[in-house]
Amino acid sequence: MNIADLPDNLLVDVAAFLAKPSRALFAVALTAPSSSWCASNLERRRPSTSANVLIAAASSIVGGNCSRDEGRVGTDDWSVLDFGKIDNGLASKLADDDISAVLTCIDAIRNLKSLKLGGCVNITGYGLEPLRSSIVLEQLDLSLAGRNERPLIEPKPRLSEMETLPIISSIIHQDGNSLRQLQLPIKFRTDQSVSLSLLLSEYNHLLLDRRPPCSKCGQLILVDDDEVWDHWVIHSHEEGADQYGYQLYTCYGCLKHFCNDCTDENGTYYLGYCTLCERAYCAECNDTRSLCNWCEGPMCEGCGDLVECKNCRAFFCENCLHTCEGCNAIRCRDCIMYTCESNCNNAICRDCFRDNPVMDYCGDCNLLVVPSVVTLSVAKIGIAHARHAWK
Repeated sequence: MNIADLPDNLLVDVAAFLAKPSRALFAVALTAPSSSWCASNLERRRPSTSANVLIAAASSIVGGNCSRDEGRVGTDDWSVLDFGKIDNGLASKLADDDISAVLTCIDAIRNLKSLKLGGCVNITGYGLEPLRSSIVLEQLDLSLAGRNERPLIEPKPRLSEMETLPIISSIIHQDGNSLRQLQLPIKFRTDQSVSLSLLLSEYNHLLLDRRPPCSKCGQLILVDDDEVWDHWVIHSHEEGADQYGYQLYTCYGCLKHFCNDCTDENGTYYLGYCTLCERAYCAECNDTRSLCNWCEGPMCEGCGDLVECKNCRAFFCENCLHTCEGCNAIRCRDCIMYTCESNCNNAICRDCFRDNPVMDYCGDCNLLVVPSVVTLSVAKIGIAHARHAWK
């Protein structure tokens, strides 16, 4: 007996226990191998006649109405597709053909508004082809990190600019497009290629031309394109290296835009940027955020707890803490005497340097440690800019 011989209502009951990406993968599996949904030249291929019958049966699995002529899954509730909601073990095995098959199956070009590819570290990007020139897509998260996960992925994911940037560009240049939030992988933001800078500049101008108002106060968000820190998207090679590729003024959760002046009832800036998951959330979408005592960056609920400095007893995010090589104590940046010139997390606290002033090399990097006042001054300049942009 083949699984396709099972009654539709039984398939519906089985699918009810699956996350939406798994439901779509189930529908694809009921039809044909993922590779059969795409031709070698990446043009979408219609399922065979027998596959149409299976897809029509699978339409009831995911809800909505399916056209038997088009052979696609019902699409009434397919505006959001978050692969971060499935097991990382499965997500990490998905290939571009799988992603392409799912997007084709749910008719993403006409229905999908938000795509999050958390855990899909095995794709290169050509599987996004069904989204080319989409006018309905509002959010594209290519960070490959799920909710409350650090986007620093090792080993580096396979995602390729050569495969993904042309597809994103086609959306940006499509008249009437709806794109309003783009989350890039650290891999792209670190390489800072000329092609990516050009695409980010075009996306920045797209947002500038829309001139959206602040969703809280209703005032226009005034952005000066001549100032690197006042861009909607930071795309400069020369400045803002640490924040390159960040999109400002936009909440990752609700996709609403907020200015730098609005605060909540506690006086905290309404839009805050989590230094761990590297996403910006408004106070409504993240109402339990904690503030680091040094960089004042808010931390999302679920991203972790602030850590106490054992010297000054204040609380900080992990990015603003160091571990002393001498005594292994955790110290904030204000309580550290020397830090490694490579900007690794190793450092020497004031007490250990006083007792042993010859500790002038990092044990891991074998590089000189330098006075923390130099590192701090540079860091605070960058954070001040970032705070201005995110607030």
